[in-house]
Amino acid sequence: MDYVKGRIVEPPSNASATTQTKYKKGEVKAKKIIVESIHKPLVSYISDLEASKEMYENLVGMFKVNNENQIFFLKNKLKDIKMDRGESIQSYFMRITKIKNDLLYIGEVTGDRELSLIALGGLTRDWDVFNTTILNNERIMGFDELLARCTQEEIRMMERDKPSNGNNPIAFSAHSKRSNNAGSRNQGQGFKP
Repeated sequence: MDYVKGRIVEPPSNASATTQTKYKKGEVKAKKIIVESIHKPLVSYISDLEASKEMYENLVGMFKVNNENQIFFLKNKLKDIKMDRGESIQSYFMRITKIKNDLLYIGEVTGDRELSLIALGGLTRDWDVFNTTILNNERIMGFDELLARCTQEEIRMMERDKPSNGNNPIAFSAHSKRSNNAGSRNQGQGFKP
């Protein structure tokens, strides 16, 4: 790394042969490491360069320009993210987190409040009441707190929509025991003491 960072410089021409040989071996080794570390199509962009430092700077320059495009692409992807119908809240938040981490990897920080607003904006229509409730609070909660609240709400929504499996209290009222033993023969005749 000292070669590509310029910490080890080429010795002057009047330096000893041993010093020059040592430098050249180190330079060859640094260039070899660079060439073996990159994808083959990129080798043609740097193969004609003399020093490992030039190779390194050329490669860094190629990808720095790309970072702006990546930031633009990922910011748009984050802005347009929507929860798919039937998707779990965990899966939806994981997709948002992945984009946030991709941005962070290239040096772009996305604020907690911004992530929360993006997550709320991408929820499906089933979440409208929850969404309105959260947005009407005085403060917008952080991303992790929002994930916890959304997970609780998802569980509540699933419980509400779950079939009752015969445990419906209304069903018990229809099968109550009659007080007289007459049964259905006296039905509609009123009570006879």
